[in-house]
Amino acid sequence: PGDTESDTNPCGAPCTRRCDPASCTWLPCAVSDAYEHACDALDDDGNGQVDECLWCLEPMPGDGTTWLAIDGTDATNVWATGVAPSGAPSVAQRDVSYVWVERATAGLDDPAALTAVWTDKSTGRPWAANEVGRVFRFDSAAGTWVEPVAGPPAAGARLLALAARSEDELWVVGEAGTARVWDGIAWRSPDLPAAMPDLTDLVAPVGAPTWIVGRDAIIEGEAKPVAAEELH
Repeated sequence: PGDTESDTNPCGAPCTRRCDPASCTWLPCAVSDAYEHACDALDDDGNGQVDECLWCLEPMPGDGTTWLAIDGTDATNVWATGVAPSGAPSVAQRDVSYVWVERATAGLDDPAALTAVWTDKSTGRPWAANEVGRVFRFDSAAGTWVEPVAGPPAAGARLLALAARSEDELWVVGEAGTARVWDGIAWRSPDLPAAMPDLTDLVAPVGAPTWIVGRDAIIEGEAKPVAAEELH
């Protein structure tokens, strides 16, 4: 009783745990209050503290990089995109080692921020959009980013979000009411209300309408054919 030993806390950081004199059992490592937030009034991780959320700060590659978007399939395939201090695009992946690793940016020939990323849940392949209206998918075999043969969906437009039901129905939205849909062959413009504001994010659930949010507006549209249905 009273002895201590080295361990790791739920975030993977080194810590010290102590043998409880009363029960002769090892007490769990304490987690800094900075990582724990009382949410559901339950001790979810069994460390004796009432909490719901366990947020862990993970070091990212790219000193000074501003990370702007994140998406993934599971804890071993998460992609983040952003912009380096030089203005060049930045890409990182959290892989099977549970560590963030800087990934290739070959093929991303614009000195522009990657403002959005979406990961195909069946293939694990990421797609990314940038601030000058271009969209790319990652070719893992070649280790490079490839633009669809149809070219950019909205050259010059600042794209802000990507969402998709599959790689044959990928939506992208951005400033000045920009909205495009990739159908596996070409980029098409959905039939949205006229004079749309900046469109900042969207979701495209399988089997459900696409929802687009923007400044002072939310649009709900049918999944297929692409048609605006309701403006709130």
